[in-house]
Amino acid sequence: MFAKRLRSIIFCSVGSIAAAVLVLNWASVSNAIAQPNNDTTSRCKEIARQLSIGKFDQAVKGFSKSLSSRVNAKALQEKWSELEHKYGQFKQSREPIAQVLGKLGTVTVPMQFEHALINLNILLDYKNEIIGFAFNQDSQDSVGETALEVKSGEYALDALYTVPKGSNLFPVVVLVHGSGPQDKDETIGPNRPFRDLAFGLAARGVGCLRYDKRTLQYPKKVNLKNITVQEETIDDAINAARQAMTLPGADKSKIFVLGHSLGGYLVPRIAQRLTDAHGFIVLAGNARPLEDLLLDQITYVSSLKKEKDSSHESKMERLKQQVALVKSDKLTQETDTTSLPFGIPASYWIDLKNYNPVEVASSLPQPIMVLQGGRDYQVTQDGDFNLWREKLESNEKNVLKLYPDLNHLFIVGEGTAVPEEYFFKPGHVDDQVLDDISEFVKK
Repeated sequence: MFAKRLRSIIFCSVGSIAAAVLVLNWASVSNAIAQPNNDTTSRCKEIARQLSIGKFDQAVKGFSKSLSSRVNAKALQEKWSELEHKYGQFKQSREPIAQVLGKLGTVTVPMQFEHALINLNILLDYKNEIIGFAFNQDSQDSVGETALEVKSGEYALDALYTVPKGSNLFPVVVLVHGSGPQDKDETIGPNRPFRDLAFGLAARGVGCLRYDKRTLQYPKKVNLKNITVQEETIDDAINAARQAMTLPGADKSKIFVLGHSLGGYLVPRIAQRLTDAHGFIVLAGNARPLEDLLLDQITYVSSLKKEKDSSHESKMERLKQQVALVKSDKLTQETDTTSLPFGIPASYWIDLKNYNPVEVASSLPQPIMVLQGGRDYQVTQDGDFNLWREKLESNEKNVLKLYPDLNHLFIVGEGTAVPEEYFFKPGHVDDQVLDDISEFVKK
């Protein structure tokens, strides 16, 4: 029972623990599911045609009232100009592809420009009203992918190696998840940020290696009662990076490790053992102690609830006491897990005690990139990114960037950030993030 509870609660990613705790809140979301029909796909195809001939004022007439208030004809015209400047002259559109993702519908209209295939992604609600509108590069035509296994001690982890077609020697980025039984795409609801990273970077001439976590693939084999981040994340990341150096096409002198969320928090520890890697990338990695981060996450998500149950205050007080115990000298390997946050074993907290990722990172010889979403409420600009910035920004080899409109998954959004957007709103890792990572690893 203990192991089952531990897997289901703590081993959701650091970025989504708070969301998992409030799973009952999802009931407030409509149960109706979008079902795109022929009329809808025809309407989306017509919007693509109107864009291509410069009738931006006509294109916005198909938007819902809420979307029209945010995206007007001028904004569309500016975006179209940006696309043509970046990808060349527009050539033609292909037939729309309709599907259901979560409770929402999407219609994708592939649009061929001179130098790239760009997808126009249109998001629909259950009334088939257009509530979202975005472009992203389709990388299928320029990317190849091979299934393989990452060998890590006694574990063989299912993996995918994604490469740029037509390239003989290229940098490779190894993707390291947040905590939890994450798959190789780091799937959360309809979103797959690691797949976006792999295909987006490969389309820009950079290879990617991603794998299933051992806590997902071997849940019964992992010793959860005494687990640490060493077994959960670090060992596999190092072994994956070493294997990446031997893969076909990989430039073994340009291997990078990218960690997201908890993976980003652990990047400096990975770097200490992986001295032959060329550089490291931190995506939404916390700089604060993990127990402080979790307390702040729960406090934030609880503040979103209009009505709190009668036991809310006592639960919060108990969580604060558990966090205090983690920080105290009373924490030992024998400490009862029921006295610790979310039933995470003492071994986990002891392993992280006194770990300061920013201090470690500042002592590393390799270049480090740290990226942060401005709408991220789990790992925040004020609480975390500014700490990275204070220590690392003065070193010219490092790169630190903030994206005001992006959330914890580096997907664009607006308004108050809420857990539901990860599970019910499909999106893609922002193109600017992909461009910036690509530029960093190609230096």
